[in-house]
Amino acid sequence: MNLFVNTSVGIVAIAFLTIETAFFWGTFLTKKKRGVYFLCKTND
Repeated sequence: MNLFVNTSVGIVAIAFLTIETAFFWGTFLTKKKRGVYFLCKTND
């Protein structure tokens, strides 16, 4: 039982970290693209 609980907690933790990382990179890349777009727009 204890091993099963530990495994479940581990899986949930890994899934949560994966989602958080994906969300972070998504936000980061979107911001970066917006920044580049903004710079191009200002140069015009």
